[in-house]
Amino acid sequence: AGLGGFLTPTGLGTLVQEGKKVITVDGVDYLLEKPLKADFALILGHVVDEKGNTVYNKTTRNFNPLMATACETVVVEARSVVPIGQLDPDHVVTPHIFVDYIIKGEKL
Repeated sequence: AGLGGFLTPTGLGTLVQEGKKVITVDGVDYLLEKPLKADFALILGHVVDEKGNTVYNKTTRNFNPLMATACETVVVEARSVVPIGQLDPDHVVTPHIFVDYIIKGEKL
C-alpha cells in the first residue's frame, strides 16, 4: 500500500543480510526489508459500482483488498455492476482509486 519497507533485526549477521541495506537507529542495527510488489491483480468483487468502488462477499474479502492496494494494475471481476451512488459508503472495502478495470462476470 505504498510503504517503502520495514526495519527488522531478524537476519542480521546471517546469509539473509547479504545485499540488504543495514540502517542504524538509536545505536541499534536493522535490516531494511523492501516491500513485495506485483504488477497485476485479478480480484473478484461481489458488487462494484461503475467507478470501481468494490464490496466483497464472504472469503473474497480476505486477500482481494490487500492485493488491490499492492499492485500496479487491478482488474476486478464484478458479479454485479451498479450505478454510482448505489453502494453504501460504509460497505465499500476497496475504493475506486485502486481499481483500473472492471469486468462484468456472470452470477453463480
